[in-house]
Amino acid sequence: MSGRERTLIGLTAAVIALAAIVWFLPEDLLGGGGLAGGGLAEARRQYHDAVGWLEQEQGIRREYRRVEAQFPEKLPNRTPEATFSTELARMLTDKGFPNPKIKPADITWIEEAEDYYYINLELEVGGSLEQMVNLLLDFQRTGLLINKFTLGKRRIDDFDVQMTVTVSRLAKAEAETSARPGAQRRGRAGRLS
Repeated sequence: MSGRERTLIGLTAAVIALAAIVWFLPEDLLGGGGLAGGGLAEARRQYHDAVGWLEQEQGIRREYRRVEAQFPEKLPNRTPEATFSTELARMLTDKGFPNPKIKPADITWIEEAEDYYYINLELEVGGSLEQMVNLLLDFQRTGLLINKFTLGKRRIDDFDVQMTVTVSRLAKAEAETSARPGAQRRGRAGRLS
């Protein structure tokens, strides 16, 4: 091969290499997920999303602490469930509902906040419709969550109504709470007795 042929082959190879670089390299660097161009913008977006989630989590934790500050004082040898049941019975008696029927507490673990759970109490009371409405409003004012309620009459000619309502209160889990038989995590209810 002569020198001129070698030079032509070298120049041809250089032009092909340069064309390949111009053709493929910018697409790989700018649009293919590298840190230049679109990849950097995507990384910034993911960073800002993560910062937003962290700020939101901190706000939620602050709100849980605020609610926790409203919890009743823990009584010695009393579970939060027993304390809630006693307080609810006292509240109902003070509101003119003697002998309310309160079932044993159920708990529901909060999936995204494993340190907290809801204490659920189902109760039955009877009285006038106005008393029932006022009782539901009192539950709301005291920060209780009304999960469900039914309202009905025993007899058609009776002016009084019967109400079955399930109310809940947030509680902070303790080491012995999560070890109790029947206490289940991940949002499923378990009976505490």
